[in-house]
Amino acid sequence: GLEFSQAEKGHIMGIGTAFLYFLPVLTGSIADKIGYKRVLFLSFIIYTTAFIALPMFDSFWGVFAIYLYLAVGAALFKPVISATIAKTTTNETSSIGFGIFYMMVNIGAFIGPLVTLLFIKDNSYDFVFYISAGVVAFNFILLYFYKEPEREQTKESLGTAIKNIFINIGEVLKDKDRKSVV
Repeated sequence: GLEFSQAEKGHIMGIGTAFLYFLPVLTGSIADKIGYKRVLFLSFIIYTTAFIALPMFDSFWGVFAIYLYLAVGAALFKPVISATIAKTTTNETSSIGFGIFYMMVNIGAFIGPLVTLLFIKDNSYDFVFYISAGVVAFNFILLYFYKEPEREQTKESLGTAIKNIFINIGEVLKDKDRKSVV
């Protein structure tokens, strides 16, 4: 491996995961403004180039930067897929729609590592990253068949939409009178 310290690995995973889970709040708004297909295209560009770039770095800061870049690609992808499923299913079919999506995610998470074992040569993972880039790039072909679902068009600018997100987050965080629902 890269022989990073536990603290360095913690920084990469902790901050990268924070990006991955916070940014979709913003990137979903971006997708609503500029279109899901465009955001998916951008996400696939980021994913593909990140996987190509990952083997080129072995320093903490290089890996950290590319991992954050990869997290931005994922943060662009996540809300678009969730919104697409939500907008293309009904109340009766939404649970099966999300179920199929997460089943595919889990199958990929199970099979992916097993397949990578076939491509590790002389303890080098470089080829694994290049194959990953190729698999992600295949999505450009699938994107050709993607049908943009209906989305609400508003007159507010992207900047205003993002500002409103932060205002709404602030409102939720300062709402101390509400009881938590678990």
